[in-house]
Amino acid sequence: MKGGYTDVFELICGECGDHPYLDYREIPSRLQLIRGPYPLEAGLRAYADHLGQASCQRGPAVPEAGSAGPLTIGAR
Repeated sequence: MKGGYTDVFELICGECGDHPYLDYREIPSRLQLIRGPYPLEAGLRAYADHLGQASCQRGPAVPEAGSAGPLTIGAR
């Protein structure tokens, strides 16, 4: 929320290896593509699309201890 960017959001998927405490520049480019940033409506569509893709590629999610969980949407 620092910097005043409250009109865009990032998708952070713990199942894909992303973590909310890592800066956008600290994650691999494949995760940057998932993360966004997105305006609200586009972010909700990307979230639904990503959940659909993730559920098809994996079995039930079991978050690691201390992980962010399956998917987090953070305001930027």
